[in-house]
Amino acid sequence: VTSGGGAKKADDDALSAAEAKVKSNQEETKKLKKQLEHLDDDHLGYSSLDGRCISKHDGQYTYKLCFHDDAKQDHVSLGRWGGWTGPQSAQFTDGQMCPGG
Repeated sequence: VTSGGGAKKADDDALSAAEAKVKSNQEETKKLKKQLEHLDDDHLGYSSLDGRCISKHDGQYTYKLCFHDDAKQDHVSLGRWGGWTGPQSAQFTDGQMCPGG
């Protein structure tokens, strides 16, 4: 007499693994759609900048700009990503007043 318990467990494990992959793919798809929702057709070429940051120290302050996220002068928020305003320009909104002006 053979037991089908081992085969059932293998089937259950395979089903669980497949369901986990489906869930992971759905989460990745949702993440990618969210990343692309702020890009219109004219700016799709900039999609690879998503999540990337650049910084520059001017001798007094360090400026940091994170594409599709925020911009800062040291610890002062210069604003959150507001969107593209032209072919090569973007806007950050709702920033704090810089100390001294």
